[in-house]
Amino acid sequence: MLFNNLAMFDDAVRFKSYVETGSLPSLTGAVGIDSVRRVMEKTRYPVTKSVLSKRLGWRLVELEKGKQVKLDELLKRLPPSKSYRNVEEVLQEIRCIINL
Repeated sequence: MLFNNLAMFDDAVRFKSYVETGSLPSLTGAVGIDSVRRVMEKTRYPVTKSVLSKRLGWRLVELEKGKQVKLDELLKRLPPSKSYRNVEEVLQEIRCIINL
């Protein structure tokens, strides 16, 4: 098994846990909107939806325990060409769309 990216150590630890327990540990240490927050909170704001999608869309978030989706699946449902001043503005819109 080869882990060749910025998160290789974390991915290797998660894989080891999977081999030992048969289930993957949480990606972010949180579930639902808090998982989304942890992925997005270190982004530099203001930022547009398209930039968020380009920079973070590939990242996985855990909507429910054991249910992981690419962040882009949520971002694509936000209004087009929107700019956000902070993470809370993005989270507020995501909450409305998916009822988290």
